[in-house]
Amino acid sequence: MPEVYTAIVTPFQANGEIDYNLFEELVNWQTRIGIDGLVVCGTNGEFASLSFEEVKSLLKFTFDIKQEELSIIAGTGRTSLKETIELCKISEELADIALVVPPFYFKTPDLEGLYNY
Repeated sequence: MPEVYTAIVTPFQANGEIDYNLFEELVNWQTRIGIDGLVVCGTNGEFASLSFEEVKSLLKFTFDIKQEELSIIAGTGRTSLKETIELCKISEELADIALVVPPFYFKTPDLEGLYNY
């Protein structure tokens, strides 16, 4: 049977801070309805709008609150290769899979450059 993953949103408070209470409610609801896993800090999760520290914090928070059977795909893509690598290392302990986007600032990177990235 195929697995179903939700590209979960990152909710924000009126002041622009991450709403961790609402995020926890969303994660718990996803677990209750039988979702197999979550994509955290992906495009729906506002990865490009979050600071590096916010992404680290949200990934750690997700790991701490999730039920054991819930798989996590961690959005680790950043415009900084150094930050992407650090998030991938953090995700080794916190997630099942790291989701790395290719460099998205450059219009048409060559294939060798993408491969090397």
